[in-house]
Amino acid sequence: MGEIYCSIIDFISRNEGELVGSFLGAFLAALVAYYSARKGHLYSVQRNKEELDRKRIEQENKYCSLLHSIIVELSWHKDINSMVLSQVEGIREKSKVAGKMIIDEPTTFIKIDFLRKLRDTFPEFEFSNHVIPTHLQLYINKAEIINRSLKLNVIDETVKRFDEPENFAKAVDLYFNQLVKDFQTLEEALSLNLKFSLEEVNKYPNAEVHKYYNHLEKTEEELKPHLPRVELNNKLKTKK
Repeated sequence: MGEIYCSIIDFISRNEGELVGSFLGAFLAALVAYYSARKGHLYSVQRNKEELDRKRIEQENKYCSLLHSIIVELSWHKDINSMVLSQVEGIREKSKVAGKMIIDEPTTFIKIDFLRKLRDTFPEFEFSNHVIPTHLQLYINKAEIINRSLKLNVIDETVKRFDEPENFAKAVDLYFNQLVKDFQTLEEALSLNLKFSLEEVNKYPNAEVHKYYNHLEKTEEELKPHLPRVELNNKLKTKK
């Protein structure tokens, strides 16, 4: 055992320089490998972060485009709703004067197909506000009720059984008064949708898509002239 120990000591003494050099070389190689691996890892992390940021920005832009589309579409409904109310008023008054339903005029319905498509797009965005499609659906439901009530054959079937002029006029008023109430609830639903959509889109002030629209920085009060609010009392007064 003593001879082996002496041989080891002898070997180290004779090769001390080479051993130290080998150790240092191995240490430096390991150090270089470590820093190279760390640099590669940090680069990979940075690339992944940049990719995630890119996808997030892309999704936020698409989401804001969706919100802007809802705002523009609902604002367009202002004119549609006003036009429909004008038609309702005309049909009502002409029918009462004639003593029968005037159903030979075309009726404009509230267009909701595009709103349905916008509503169905929300599941694509995991971070979207679920309140918006919920209230959008409420607006669509109310519009569908009005569209059904605007079918002139339905109106005719409802009131034609009243033969006496006085009873007929009352029946017409009852039918169209309900339409007015339906438009009032539709207006409320529309205003809520605009409010929620405006609040949501303003949560993403850095979205690039905003530059294509001019209502981002506007408040609901500033947008009021453009909101689809219908002056129901001026358009069609409820008659007792």
